[in-house]
Amino acid sequence: MKKNKPKLALSTRQKNLAKKIRATPKLKIKSGDMVKVISGGDKGKTGKVLNVNALDQRILVEGVNLRKKHVKPSQKYPQGGVISKESPIAYSNVQILDDKGNPTRIGVKTEKKGGKIVRLRTARTTGAAISAPVKAAPTKVAKTPAAEK
Repeated sequence: MKKNKPKLALSTRQKNLAKKIRATPKLKIKSGDMVKVISGGDKGKTGKVLNVNALDQRILVEGVNLRKKHVKPSQKYPQGGVISKESPIAYSNVQILDDKGNPTRIGVKTEKKGGKIVRLRTARTTGAAISAPVKAAPTKVAKTPAAEK
């Protein structure tokens, strides 16, 4: 007779998270893209995407959805006080800007380049390819002999 394997006891929170992870869609807006807010309190503002959370379908846009936060004095904020900080907004409330600066929906086309299949993001309004977001290169700090001592 075969013995049944014991099942792992998962909490309700763990089960819900597992379902959410399995159903996570691949978002077409990436970090570094320029987007325009199309609904909500910051409607009409544009900014650069700082972070994308695909699990919660929320994105962090520079200069949009600012919140006030009271901070105690620390090394990062020696003076303390009230600071403005961006909060994430819903993914559906923004549209990517094409190369001309107009908001558009995103389509995906596949092309063969050098024997490889490449996925290109395209603007639905014009059909032109949307340039890939520019990622900042990590800056290297030059070590001086005096700094090593």
